Amino acid sequence: MATSTIVGKQDVPSETHRETSITEVEESSSARSSSDSEPPPYEEALIKKQQALAFASSANINDAKRIIAIPATNADVGSAFLRAYPSALANSSISKAEFLEFVDQLNRNIVQSPPLRVLGAASDIVGFVPEPTAQIVSAAAGVSAMVGTYAMSKIRSEVVIRQANKEIFNPKGLEVQIVKLKTVAKLTNMPILNEKGDVDKKSPVLESLQSLAEANELKTISAQERRLRALDAWISPLEIEELPPVANPSNVLSKVDVYISEAERKSAEKSMLKKRIRVNKRHDKATQKALEKYESSMERYNEKEKSVDVNDRRASRDLERIEERRQRAQQKYEKEMEKAEKDYQKKDREERSLRRISFLVVVPKGKDN
Repeated sequence: MATSTIVGKQDVPSETHRETSITEVEESSSARSSSDSEPPPYEEALIKKQQALAFASSANINDAKRIIAIPATNADVGSAFLRAYPSALANSSISKAEFLEFVDQLNRNIVQSPPLRVLGAASDIVGFVPEPTAQIVSAAAGVSAMVGTYAMSKIRSEVVIRQANKEIFNPKGLEVQIVKLKTVAKLTNMPILNEKGDVDKKSPVLESLQSLAEANELKTISAQERRLRALDAWISPLEIEELPPVANPSNVLSKVDVYISEAERKSAEKSMLKKRIRVNKRHDKATQKALEKYESSMERYNEKEKSVDVNDRRASRDLERIEERRQRAQQKYEKEMEKAEKDYQKKDREERSLRRISFLVVVPKGKDN
């Protein structure tokens, strides 16, 4: 798939993050629904506004088929967003420096709290002690750390988004929100939704691993590059190369966040690549085994066919049986290949990750806001 998206090395550290929004907090304190359920009201409002305003009305964005959407770096709870600048924002007089300052600030507030990180790590260590009391303490500490990090990440990111909308985006007739792939697909009419409006599990979004293998890109293209290439036709081009560096935070805890998140990002990318290669090897092994069995069967039936005496009165019956077995072998081979392909797609962790990640979108601000 051709792509015009610029992909570079300066991406943002990956942290844990879940979908959040200012409107969500102001309108409801209930827990968010899963990505498979109906989108909350604020996402439906975004969809209606996008369809009604068609982007160009207030943002001077020329390509109405695309939206400004920046994906998170991974699908972990609270993952930070890719450090990128949508060039379309220049038409709304939002500079690269101004937008990146917002993204950097948002990502710093999305990352987990260092003290709670330590608590979570400590709970894992305590969990190795084979005593009931220690295990209970470990579980309690782990849950507390998880809830605490999510709550803190959510609150801090909401404050940043509210302030950015007030000071940067609203004056330009825009607003920024955090949504899921389902909402991005609805905003862009991406053909991956089922009749219920959910992302169809049978509709792949990413280029297949088989295609990457055939193009010799299996070991070279990163998970982020693969993701951006798949979304290129639907989202506004993102500038990732030659971006201003992230300002070095003076706060000690922020520095710890940046250091830890960068290490986690590199580790996650490396792990994803290993898993991709491992899945591809298993697929190749399964298809090769099925092919060898099929070829062996065909060779055996061909030999039996040659050994049939055409002058024997039972020759016709024998040849018919051989042909029936040959057809059954063909059907079995096709089923095994079909199963291998389904398993190949099912075990593509990057495909599953894309369906769970959050997106930072910039859309026209509705008149009702």
